Amino acid sequence: MNKTIEVTKRDGTTETVEIRELTGRELNKWLEAVGDEGKLVELICGKPEGFADMLTLASYDEVISQGRELNEPYFYKWYQRMLERNERLSPGFSESLKRKAVSAMEGVQATATPAQS
Repeated sequence: MNKTIEVTKRDGTTETVEIRELTGRELNKWLEAVGDEGKLVELICGKPEGFADMLTLASYDEVISQGRELNEPYFYKWYQRMLERNERLSPGFSESLKRKAVSAMEGVQATATPAQS
């Protein structure tokens, strides 16, 4: 069930946007947008590229929050099914994916940690 919220743009104007419950086919797009919240905002609202950059941070955050509440439970179920299918087709796939994710997160943490002097 979709929700409607009012967002504020960086120029001070407001707009009513629809926070969409994605279709099953769009869940893959959610996965593609995991590393790009701006893309996720645009997917959730059904808006063109660049829309997320026009929002205040408070509105941006509200869209993400409302979109997650509406879609994440279904996304996680879909993602689990995808992992299970891939594991059946390619035994060891899940473990390999976990190792890659841990390695990527360690790299992100290393770059985010200030240097000690």
